[in-house]
Amino acid sequence: MLTSCLPRCCAAAGGGKPTLTRVQVGLLSLARELKHDLDRMAARADTSSSRGLHNLLQEVVLALLRNPNYCVYGAASQRTCDSTSSLETAFNKASMKERSKFEQETLVNVAGASPSRSSYKRANNSSSKPDELVVVTLLVATDGAVDVPSKIDSLASLQKALQALGSLQQEQVQGVELMWTPQAEGDYFTRDDIISDYPSLRQL
Repeated sequence: MLTSCLPRCCAAAGGGKPTLTRVQVGLLSLARELKHDLDRMAARADTSSSRGLHNLLQEVVLALLRNPNYCVYGAASQRTCDSTSSLETAFNKASMKERSKFEQETLVNVAGASPSRSSYKRANNSSSKPDELVVVTLLVATDGAVDVPSKIDSLASLQKALQALGSLQQEQVQGVELMWTPQAEGDYFTRDDIISDYPSLRQL
């Protein structure tokens, strides 16, 4: 059931403390156009350059901020690392942890390679119900801490976290990975799935 992943980590850092930030958003599956936007952003992103990753991050953040009515769950976490090498290790471990929740990846765009799709049998039911959900995950490696709330328990706190990511300068961004699941059209999580697979998510 799956996702699009776009990692590149980590370039030479400046004076800030290497930091890994994770922000997750549970969206109502009714946000079909937003899912299509994520698919388009992932497919066309230039993941081989810092500018491309920064542009991707800003596009995704704006898309989520422009659709507050669909955001019903949220979570955020941050980890400070001792060096860029430990940041890269933490980034890769976090990526693997999130991707291990997926049954199959249907779109992959890594380090500038041509986006590729694997075969996936889509669900037959294309109608979305209010309790069907999609989870979007952003992993961002930065030179310096990001001012995200320690607890996401309201739409306002989620928006603050997203705005903090969106305000990062290009030179601060060392790596970005965007994932959402399920990606296949007509395939969604239930609220019980959210509780089981994403226990850190809190209802907004």
